[in-house]
Parts: sequence; structure tokens; C-alpha cells
Amino acid sequence: MSVDLPVIDLGDFLKRGRHNGDNDAAEACSAIAGTLQKNGIAIVRDPRLPENLPRRFVGLMERYFAQTDALKQPDARPEIGYQVGWTPSFIERAKARPDAIARLAAEHRPTPMHTADPKERFFASIGKKPPTTRFGWLNAAPVVPAAFPEWYDVTGAWSTNLVSTVYTVLEMAARGFGERDDLFTSFLEYGPHLLAPTGSNLAKYGTPGTVLAGFHDDLNFLTAHTQSNYPGLRAWTRKGESFFAKVPEGCILVQAGQQLEYVTGGSVLCGLHEVLALDVAQEKIRAEIAHGRVPWRISSTLFATASSDELLRPVGQFATDEALEHYPGILAGDQVARELEAIELVHA
Repeated sequence: MSVDLPVIDLGDFLKRGRHNGDNDAAEACSAIAGTLQKNGIAIVRDPRLPENLPRRFVGLMERYFAQTDALKQPDARPEIGYQVGWTPSFIERAKARPDAIARLAAEHRPTPMHTADPKERFFASIGKKPPTTRFGWLNAAPVVPAAFPEWYDVTGAWSTNLVSTVYTVLEMAARGFGERDDLFTSFLEYGPHLLAPTGSNLAKYGTPGTVLAGFHDDLNFLTAHTQSNYPGLRAWTRKGESFFAKVPEGCILVQAGQQLEYVTGGSVLCGLHEVLALDVAQEKIRAEIAHGRVPWRISSTLFATASSDELLRPVGQFATDEALEHYPGILAGDQVARELEAIELVHA
């Protein structure tokens, strides 16, 4: 099915709305809050996004993932749950969700998945490190692949832009809910944010219907993606209707994570999604292979995450007695550790 996700422009808020009651900015703030509440997902246009930077980033990651596993292996950090560096294929496994699936109509149920995900991932840690933390392993130093001298320039510029977008979206959502602008961003000051591109080898796993990332939600606060070089993101609305998300060129898709659900007491639900190889990609896959290139599906993902030592709890208008009972306070680092164990990146 098709879900109409309007593109919400951040420009008016950035130019005027931060400092006054500009009507256009107010409308955009309400739209972001409303679509996150309804769908757990929104599409925005950020005028600060450099035109050529997404292509440079995707090109860099295509070259990185095209290396042999032996060359990528020194970048892996399994001892800290792969929270920086390279994660090989068939490591991360979406946790079982039989209750959530049972509530969905047959035509909206996710594609059955019986293995860990065939995707690879790279986690590039970004943001300010906390002066003290009980969760040093979640705030590890970044891994920089030796063979890519441009790594810092490209990933640094890309992550800076996406983090700026995330902060603006969260400020606007807070205002749209009638709260102070920093209600959500105050959780993120020392967050272990991760620039987290995934790579899926479509020469191996490109058969239509192949699950590249199993049915799941994100454990962080807010996720941002730009347009992937191959389609395949299937998302679910709050009502349980599935749709293939289409991100226009130059736009950014943001999706609520578990932490945003937590602090809104369930007013915003984390967005369920899966990633599939699709029939519409086959012509491009065949063309890449015919030219001697491996077709890698690259997602330009950023996970914005609450500071590890921050207490997650419903706040503002969302701190009702019912919400506080359903979402009892938990340190973000403990919540992340619990979820990493559930998806088998960390073993108890």
C-alpha cells in the first residue's frame, strides 16, 4: 500500500521560527509532531544539506564494503558488541516479535526471517564524549579504516549534517507538542551517536524478497536516512499498515526509536521496519554486474542516541501516571545494553 508522507521543510523554522511565532514554522512543527505520532516516521527537507555530499558518502561506503572480509576484519570490535567499526554479515539478528506480528493483518505482516541479517554495518562514533560515564564501552573511540585517507572528511561532514537535522526535527517536534524546544534534545548532549551505514551485497542477496534486515525497531532516540542507492525500506504505521518508504532526492527520512517512545510515554511509538531486496532493483543490479561491479545497497543511516547516563522517563505533558507506570525510569546505557543482547550483538 501507499502512505502519503508529506515532505516537511525545515527552512522557515531555521530562518525565523526559532525566535518567534512564525506561522509557517508553527505549521511545520505541528506537522512533524503529528506525523511522528501517527506514523513514527517523517520526511523532511533540510536546506543545509550539501547537494553532493550524499553521493560522496555512498561512494565511499561502496568502496569500503567491497573490500574482502579479511581487510575489514581489523575494524571489527566484537568485544564491545560491535558498537564501533565493522559488523560482518549474519551477526545481528532481529529479536522475535510474535505478539506484534499477530496483531497485523495478513497482508501487512513482515517477511519471514529465519537467519541473522545478511547485511554488514559500520559504526562510526560521533559527538562529544561524556566527561564521566558508567558505560565506557558504549562510548568507545572511533575506528578509522586505514585504507581511506578521506574517511574523516567525508564521514565527519556527513554526520555533522545529519545530527543537525535530527536536532532541528526534535526541537520542532517538541514545539509542535506545545513543549519547550529542548525537551527532547536535552537527552542527547553526550549521546553516543553513530553514523551507521549498512552494506548489502546484492550480487549475493539481491533475489527479490530476500530479507536484508529483519522486522525490527531501532533502540536509539531518532534515526535519520537519506535516499538509499537501492530501494527496499518497508515501514509500518501506528495502525499496523505497511508501506515502502520513498525518500525524494535531497530529503531525509527520520524514524522514531525506542528512546523517543520512552520519553513520550508511548505518544510516539518507535517505528517498525524491515529492508528487502526488490524486483524493481533487478535491472540496476544486472547492469552493475555486467560492468564488473558488485552492487552494494548502501543506507546512509545515523542513529542519534540519548546520553548513556541519562535517565529515560516520560517528560513534560507525557509524564502521566499511566505513562510513568508503563515506562519506568531506566538509564539509557542499561536500555541499550538490554537491546544489544536481544539482537545478539552482546552475549550475557
